[in-house]
Amino acid sequence: KCIMKDLYNNEIVAWSMSAHPDSELCVRTLEMLAERRDIRGAIIHSDMGCTYTSKAYRTRLLELGAIQSMSRKGQCWDNACAETYFAVYKTECFCMDRRDFISHRLSREEVFLRTDAWIKRYNKERAQEKLGWLSPVVYRCFYPNGRLLALPAPEKKECA
Repeated sequence: KCIMKDLYNNEIVAWSMSAHPDSELCVRTLEMLAERRDIRGAIIHSDMGCTYTSKAYRTRLLELGAIQSMSRKGQCWDNACAETYFAVYKTECFCMDRRDFISHRLSREEVFLRTDAWIKRYNKERAQEKLGWLSPVVYRCFYPNGRLLALPAPEKKECA
């Protein structure tokens, strides 16, 4: 699995899955991101894995006008945000059916569908402390460019 996560609001903005973690997977995810957002001048950070240092991936980044950023060797904390995401994903998406997942009882299609549903929930509903207990999408709507757009309407309470 390959994800592109916006560090502004922790939103997963592009993702794809493959049976093989190769450069094609990463290029495909990058293409999805470029279809959804203008990434000219954007800093795209990753670890130094061979998929991200491949000629195909680096060439496509340059063609799209993005800037590649990588951790130095042995500096794993630079990629902690992605590692944290994957830990939460594995726990929340598969914890209940761990035996099914470990014993390969889930088909690739089931894993894809479960992942798709979970990412939608993660982006739209899952509150995060860093975001003031808002979901990534709600945070982006209220704080475009880091500034408060509008306060949420107060809840109406009926008198008894």
